Amino acid sequence: MTLRTLSAFLTIPLFLSLLLGAPNSLQAQQATTDATPAAQPLVWTAPAPAALGLAASASVANDIATYVVYPTNLTKSSLLDVQIGVPLPAGATFLAAGAPAPFVTSFDGEMVIFSAPELTASKVALPLRFQFSLAEVTAPLATTRATATWKAIQTYLGQSLLAQAESNSGDIMIQPHVPQEVIADTAGDVPFADYDLTGLAFQQEQALLKITFYTAGDLGPVGKANELLLYIDNDCNVDTGRPRSALGIDYRVRYQHLKSQASLSTWEPAIITATATITAPEIITASNTVSEPETSQDGTWRTVASLSVESPPDGKTVTIWVPHAALADSSQFCWLVEGQDRSNAFTPTPPRDVLPNDSNQPALTQYSAWETGGTIRVSVASTATLDSVASEPVTVSNTITDIASAVRGKLAVPLINEQGDYDVHIFTLPAQTTDVIPDAGQPVFRPDGRQLLISRTSTETNGLFAFDLAKDSETPVRDLAANSYPFYNPDGTWLVYVSDVISDTGPATELDPLFWRCNVAAGGEADAEACSPIPPAGVRAPVKQANPLQGAYPVWTAADQIVYQGCAAWFAPDACGLYMMPAVSGDEPFTLRRLTYNPTDLPTDAKADFVALMAQNGRDWEVYVMRLDGTWVRNVSLDSTAQDGLPVLSPDGQWVAFVSNRGGDWAVWGASLIAGEAQKLFDLPGATPWMDENEGTWSNQRLSWGR
Repeated sequence: MTLRTLSAFLTIPLFLSLLLGAPNSLQAQQATTDATPAAQPLVWTAPAPAALGLAASASVANDIATYVVYPTNLTKSSLLDVQIGVPLPAGATFLAAGAPAPFVTSFDGEMVIFSAPELTASKVALPLRFQFSLAEVTAPLATTRATATWKAIQTYLGQSLLAQAESNSGDIMIQPHVPQEVIADTAGDVPFADYDLTGLAFQQEQALLKITFYTAGDLGPVGKANELLLYIDNDCNVDTGRPRSALGIDYRVRYQHLKSQASLSTWEPAIITATATITAPEIITASNTVSEPETSQDGTWRTVASLSVESPPDGKTVTIWVPHAALADSSQFCWLVEGQDRSNAFTPTPPRDVLPNDSNQPALTQYSAWETGGTIRVSVASTATLDSVASEPVTVSNTITDIASAVRGKLAVPLINEQGDYDVHIFTLPAQTTDVIPDAGQPVFRPDGRQLLISRTSTETNGLFAFDLAKDSETPVRDLAANSYPFYNPDGTWLVYVSDVISDTGPATELDPLFWRCNVAAGGEADAEACSPIPPAGVRAPVKQANPLQGAYPVWTAADQIVYQGCAAWFAPDACGLYMMPAVSGDEPFTLRRLTYNPTDLPTDAKADFVALMAQNGRDWEVYVMRLDGTWVRNVSLDSTAQDGLPVLSPDGQWVAFVSNRGGDWAVWGASLIAGEAQKLFDLPGATPWMDENEGTWSNQRLSWGR
C-alpha cells in the first residue's frame, strides 16, 4: 500500500467519522445555545404585615365619589389613639363623612380625619364612609389614599413601651366623571412592580364590561412573562366551578404580557376540544387556533375568545373589554385577581399578588342580576331586607354640627287644611313660609325649581297641574281625578303618574299598564299622543292571568328607570317590595328588577345614584336611603320610638329631609345622605298635619325639595 493510498484510507474513516458525528456535535451546540439560563436567586424580603389593615374601595356616580375605608385590627391587643386621614384629591370638594363608633369624624379643609381612642382586638372591619365631589376635577385620575397612625403596647427587655406605628392603604384611583367601582391594593407586597397590583376598576360601556388593572410600575416591553388574571365566580357559590380560595370559578380573564394578549376561558368539568366563537368583530377577535387546554383532575380551562386589550409598555394600566353576552350573567359576580411572574427566572418563584388581600373574602361586584320568566325578567335582590338592616346597632357622627344652617333650597310640604283637604306649603331653608298653594297635594318640584307638579282632588277641576312659581299660575297636565302621584324625569321634560282608571282591556296574555308617562317638554298640557303606558302596549304576560303586575308610587331615577312599590304575583305569591323597570323599553323585553322584599317599602324620591324610601316594621315607620343597585341600604331616622317618613333628597344629593313626630310634635328633620345623626330643621304647624293619626295615609302624600 502506497503512502498516497494509506492517506486516502485514513481520510475516509476520518471523513465518515466527522460526517456521522456532525449531528451530535450540532445538537450539543444547539442544546448549549437553547439551554435555559440558571434561575437567579430571588433577593427580596416580604414586608411585615401591618397591625392595622386598611382595605379601601370607591364608587363614582354623577361626579360624586363615595369612598369606604375598612380599618381592621389584625393583632390580639388594642390599638390606641387611632387616627386615619384621607386627603382631598386635587380639585375635589368635600361633601360629607361618617363612621360607626368608636370613630368620630372631622375635616380640616384638606383632609378627612377619623379618630378613635381605642380600637379593640377584632377581625371585624369597620366601614368609614366619605364623599367628595369630582365636578371640578380636571385630571384624568383622582388619586388619594388612607394613612393611619396608632399606638400599641410593646414589650422590650421586660419593659412595656407605648410605641407609635403607621400604615397606608393603596392608592385609590378613580376616573372622575365615569361611573365605576374600584378596589385598592397596597404596593410593595411582591418583589416586582410590573405585576404588583394597586387597584382594579369595573365599568359598564353599553354591552361591555370594562376591566382596568392598575400596577405599581410600568409593564415594560412586550415579551416579559408577566400575567394578570381575573377569576369570576358567576353565582358566588364555592360549590360550583373550579375550587379556588373561597370561590367556585366559572370564568377566567387572562392577560399575558408576553404577547400583549387577553383571552376569556370557561371552566369545564372535562377536556373539551371544540371552540366556541363569539361574534362581535368590533370588540372581539375570534380565534381560529386555541391553545392547548389546561387540565387538572377537576376539569379543564377552555379558551373561548380573544379579547380586546390596551396595555402600553410604558404605562401602569391594562384595560380589557369583556362582552356581557360572553358571560352567563355579568350583572353580579364574585371575583379574585392575581398578578404573576411566569418567567421562571428566579428561585424561589416570586409570590403571586392577590386582590383582595384576603382571598377567603372575595369581592362582590354588582350590576343588575335577573332571572328569566317568560318575556318579562325579574331580578334577584342583591341586599337583605330592610328590616334586618334596620336592626344593626350602628351609631355615626357627622362633621356638620348644625345641619339646619347648612341646607338650602325650597321644601314643599302638604299639610291638612280646615276643610280636611291638603294645602302645599313651600318653606325656604332655613325655614320660612314663602307660599301656600291651596287645595293641592303630592307636590314634586321640576328639577330647575321653577315649577311644581301638584294633584287636585277636592275642586271642580281635578287632576294633575304644573304650577309656575314665578307667575303664580298653573297649567293642567292630566284632567282626571284618578290620576295621581306624579314625578318628573331628571331633566323635567317627562313625567310618570298613576292612573286608577286603567282597566283590563287587552287579551289575557297581555299586561295591563302600571303607569303612564307623558312628554311635558313644552310646559303645557300633555295631549293623548304625548302619553304612553308603562309597560308598553302589547307586552305579553308570562302566564295567562289578569293583572299579573301591581304597582304604585313611581319615582323616575337618573338612570331612566322607574322605582315603585309593587308585586309580581306571577313570579311568586309573596313577591312584593320595591321594583325597578325601564322608563322607556321600546321593543326590548320588559325587565323588572326586584330591589327589596318588604311589602311596606315605599319609594318617595330619587336623585343621582340614590333612592329614598320609607318602610314599616310593625307600627313603626323608618326612613332609608339606598343605591339604585340595591346596595348600601342605610337607616337615616334610627328612632324606633317615633314615626318617620316621606324622605326627600336635596337637589345637590347631599342631604335627606323627612317628617317625624319624635319628641311629640311633628317637624321636618334632616341628615347627611351617607352618614350622621338626624337633626331638626323646623317645626310643622298643627298637632297632626295629616288626614288622621294613622300613618298609613302617608302613602298618599310626599315632600319635594327644589332649588
